Amino acid sequence: MTDVRKVLRVLGGAGLLLSFGVATNQVLNNGTLSWTWMYAAFGFGVLSLLLSERAVPAATEATPHGGRRVYLRQLRASVRDMETVGIATQSEFVFRMRQVYVDVSVVPQPLHNATREPYLGSVSGGERRSLKSVLRDADRDAASRVLAVIGGPGSGKTTLARNTALGLCEHRWRPWRRRLPVLLYLRDHATALLADEPPTLGTVAVSAGWLEGKVPARWLDRRLDRGGCVVLLDGLDEVADRADRDRVVAWVARQIQRHPDNVYVVTSRPHGYETNPLPGAEVLQVRRFTWRQIELFLRQWAFATESRARQGTEREIRAIANRNATDLLTRLRGQPALYELAANPLLLTMTANVHRYRGQLPGSRAELYAEMCDVLLHRRAEARGLSDATGLGGPHKRHVAQHLALAMMRARVRDWPVRDAATAIRRPLRQVPGTVTAEVFLTEARKSGLLVEREHGVYGFAHLTLQEYLAAAQLGDSRTDSTVLTTHVDDPWWRETILLWSASNDATPVINACLDRNTVPALALALDCVDQARTVDPEVRERVDEVTTARTDDPADAARLRLLIGVLAARSLRETIQLDDTTALCARPVPRLVYRQFVRDEREAGRHHDDLVDPAGPEADHRATVGMQAGDAERFVAWLNAVTGDAGYRLPTPEELHDPAAATSVDLAHHTLWARHAERTVLHRPDGAPWPYSAPSAWLRTRPVADRLRLMPFLRLLALPAEDRNHIEGWTRVLLTGITHAEEIPGSPHLAPLELPLTLALALALDDARAHLSTRDGSAPGPGRPDPEADKPFTRARRLIEAVSPALIVDPSLRFGLNRATDFAPDNGRALTIALHQAYERTLARARELDPDLTHDPNGPYTLHFDLRVAVEAALPLAVTLDGALDLNLNDAPALNAVFSDLDDSLGIAPALDLVFSLDDNATTGGLPIAAAAFHALTTAAWRYLPGPNADFASFDDFMTRRATDVPAGPSPRPPEDPATDLRDLSARLRATQHRIPRDPRALSMLDETVALLTSMRDRRSPSDDRSLACARSALLATLAILRREDRADEEAVQALRLAWQSLTALPHFPNQLLLLARTQP
Repeated sequence: MTDVRKVLRVLGGAGLLLSFGVATNQVLNNGTLSWTWMYAAFGFGVLSLLLSERAVPAATEATPHGGRRVYLRQLRASVRDMETVGIATQSEFVFRMRQVYVDVSVVPQPLHNATREPYLGSVSGGERRSLKSVLRDADRDAASRVLAVIGGPGSGKTTLARNTALGLCEHRWRPWRRRLPVLLYLRDHATALLADEPPTLGTVAVSAGWLEGKVPARWLDRRLDRGGCVVLLDGLDEVADRADRDRVVAWVARQIQRHPDNVYVVTSRPHGYETNPLPGAEVLQVRRFTWRQIELFLRQWAFATESRARQGTEREIRAIANRNATDLLTRLRGQPALYELAANPLLLTMTANVHRYRGQLPGSRAELYAEMCDVLLHRRAEARGLSDATGLGGPHKRHVAQHLALAMMRARVRDWPVRDAATAIRRPLRQVPGTVTAEVFLTEARKSGLLVEREHGVYGFAHLTLQEYLAAAQLGDSRTDSTVLTTHVDDPWWRETILLWSASNDATPVINACLDRNTVPALALALDCVDQARTVDPEVRERVDEVTTARTDDPADAARLRLLIGVLAARSLRETIQLDDTTALCARPVPRLVYRQFVRDEREAGRHHDDLVDPAGPEADHRATVGMQAGDAERFVAWLNAVTGDAGYRLPTPEELHDPAAATSVDLAHHTLWARHAERTVLHRPDGAPWPYSAPSAWLRTRPVADRLRLMPFLRLLALPAEDRNHIEGWTRVLLTGITHAEEIPGSPHLAPLELPLTLALALALDDARAHLSTRDGSAPGPGRPDPEADKPFTRARRLIEAVSPALIVDPSLRFGLNRATDFAPDNGRALTIALHQAYERTLARARELDPDLTHDPNGPYTLHFDLRVAVEAALPLAVTLDGALDLNLNDAPALNAVFSDLDDSLGIAPALDLVFSLDDNATTGGLPIAAAAFHALTTAAWRYLPGPNADFASFDDFMTRRATDVPAGPSPRPPEDPATDLRDLSARLRATQHRIPRDPRALSMLDETVALLTSMRDRRSPSDDRSLACARSALLATLAILRREDRADEEAVQALRLAWQSLTALPHFPNQLLLLARTQP
């Protein structure tokens, strides 16, 4: 037929030339163009060429009209549905490929690496490519045209081949470059391929059941000869016998040689390819699913299921589907073992089916593990009509596998040499029919995917969870000695096996053993068994409740309480994600419930912690704790190891946090995580997460002035004579007592006298001072009674009230909320804090509505927050000076008038409540001398820059602001997460180079004092409050100013100081730091 076509092409070309030659005289006759003859000539030529392209059919084989269209229609119909071969719990619906398919990715790998890659577990980082992109490279000769796709059981190899074929069927653009897909399941054609004279590729391909009789083999052979086909050969490993596989590989190689202009893709499990590699093939390793791929599949699967299962609008159905998918995703996050199994597409599909049709996970996880083991052992092979060399049925294989798992648990190994594994199963093999040897059973179990070969001659279960489940199943056999369970209740190695055993048995003896052992691991296991066991005796349940309850106010129960705190911590952090054989990552960040206990213990030890703001909701205690600092992270790890009796907890390394498994535990887009690197505590910042130590530029500009305003009144107080300072301290301690015991006042006779001062103090700060004074003594200065001296406090109070009044005007509910704050009734002793917070939030919201510029200005909320905070902080304390119930004559107290003098309005008015706490014996004023020295140094450094004798505070403030914000052009490093440590290193460097580069001793001395203050705050030996931070920031600015005055300024040191100052400015306003711990396992 090819010869005939050539002849027709020659005749067609000749006819076309002849038509033009004959028509020349007619088309251009006497110089006149004849359109009729032109059309006739052109039509005759085209008809000749078309006839030349029409093939002459053979006498015995007719070519169907539209063969390509028929072929693609049949292939598309055969691959458009998802396959779930061998799964016991099936969905009642069949889904289209396009509805639920998530493309697995591949990565080029050397053969020896691909065959050792585990097919279960969390996914390591690295390159990920789609097969489609590799095929494009092959088209451009940028990659091999022979590809071997290697992956473990259930990794999605067959589905990848089917989806690739489907995509090529539907690829309609640029039809002259369309590639024709050719799909063969090698297991279906093994007999033909192993014949003495095997057929050609085209003959084998058209013999498939979905295509038989629709197109002739010669049509497909011609397409293969022409090139441009993608030949997908699935399941090389499913040709069981090694010699037979050799012959199939040889046949594939001959077809590649015969039709070289096509791309060939062969899929296989590792064991089927390693000993029979295809010559010249590039190896592609199928990657396991990432967390994002798992989430995408489950959401698509849930939507496809709900779309078929219920009626409703698409929006309603999608909402239900998203809710169901989110529930399962949450459970997977809480069960790391389930997540690691779900990274395998087949097991992920099984997980989704079991969760929907057999009960919610993790309660049904034993059933899920049972299905997984059955699928790997025998069910999938049986569904595909494949046999193995053991000749054993599913229950018999399971019997042997259970004995192997229990033997490995007893030996405390994850991997075992073949000789040890064979010894463990010889007796179980004699208990089942047949004469299969241990070595043959192990080989077939490896082929099935239940076992993997870690290295040559060393086998292990594909996942430790499968080993633990099979061991638990064997321990459930009445003929098996189960005393191993009660003797290992405080052994982490046996914990999951005991829980899986309890799910199907009466856990009473195990729980009794836990209570008798009375250790943290044992009591934690007892509580878990009570939750998960099939049955437990009621008396034992009561005993658990009694043992796990301790009175926090009973000193005799202190040891019991500490033990229970350890149990609480151990249970909260028990779920882990295995990174390697010795390292695991906790599945969830440290929850508030555990961190609160740490803070409580630290406070009892005299350390200073801010109050945790408890979020609302039933799950608040289990939410992640946010905002701890570097020193907190270090001390928490030490505390946790002490209370749990487990020295294995530690901060992870940045490399461990880069593992994709970390993404299943934490929202990496919004949080940073504490880590340990090179003997330092560092903050790991995932891509896209905000840095919590970077403050908005508006904050940086206003902070130096705000610090000066905050500190000056304290520094003036320090400058007073000792007698005056003692007088003020006595007055403030009275108020301190009232504030710290506000909740006790209504029910305590000896504190009752404080109720009136406190109520009036708060009320006067937020309402009309004159009116409240009138209600107290029936008189008030007014127009008829001028009293300038007595009116001074009212003038100051009125200024403060006027500062707050804009907020009251913006939202009247603020006034109501603040007035409610004066009520110290027994049922709302903390009404002050709550009302202020609620009123402030309403004010912010209302202000944004009234001022569009505030909404669009990114710094607007920070500015408003700063203004309101300063106003309220100033208003609350000052009105206390108006209350005579404290038995203090304001007009006769020169010391107090000195503190609140109007000598310079720019210095502001002293925040009395801050004075109360700073002067208390339990607080520290250690930062104030540093601040005093800092402002002295700043004044000296600023002298040359201030405008002569007319210098004022505005000029001084401008000098400080420029020193803080004068940043060189270009990108700047991030402010440090641990400024105390960075500054300590800087101090050491400056002192080490002092002999070469002399520096002002004042700078070194102030830097050392600042480091000491920050280290004390880092260790929580002193509070990290606003005043202490203001002292440290001011000292850093002073050190920076001194260094900048030197002839050879150390720009590196200057930058380090400025970055540390920025870090302290942001602290603690933008918290997103989490604690996600690692565990080192023996």
